[in-house]
Amino acid sequence: MRKILFIGFVFLLAITFGFAHSGEDDFKEAESLIASKIPCEDLTDSQLEMLGDYYMEQMHPGEQHEIMDEMMGGEDSLSLEQAHIRLALSFYCGQHDVLSYGMMQNMMGRGAMMTTNSKQLGGGFNMMSGYGVGAGGFFGMTVLWILYVAIAAFIFGIVFWGTKRLLEQTKKKK
Repeated sequence: MRKILFIGFVFLLAITFGFAHSGEDDFKEAESLIASKIPCEDLTDSQLEMLGDYYMEQMHPGEQHEIMDEMMGGEDSLSLEQAHIRLALSFYCGQHDVLSYGMMQNMMGRGAMMTTNSKQLGGGFNMMSGYGVGAGGFFGMTVLWILYVAIAAFIFGIVFWGTKRLLEQTKKKK
């Protein structure tokens, strides 16, 4: 039984390293593009997408990045390609109006990702609109308050239980 578990673990580990290695080449190429400081006007859309993918990996490493990719349409989707291009335009090119009222800021507030009027990409690109996707909005705050109350009740319960046991032990000694 141990051998089977060990072989399964090694197999899963090998698969993980295989997937990690396949993306490393793109990230090394992205790092070399960043180091070369090529002007944005000279970059192709595929290079911008690669840079955006690299920046997203830096912000959301590993599995978080994969989850974000799936939320934005999955591999080889136009919406994911546009999201990566917008990240590159914002972080590499310094065009902060690309994400100014959309992807990251709204995700933390009302939850609508990728809503902007960027003239660079045709404007009006809208994906995952709606309230409550991020940590903000009424739903997010309600869940956050419930979590705070639950944690406070748990801590109070532990302190109460510990105090009760301590009092019982001191009564037994008398």
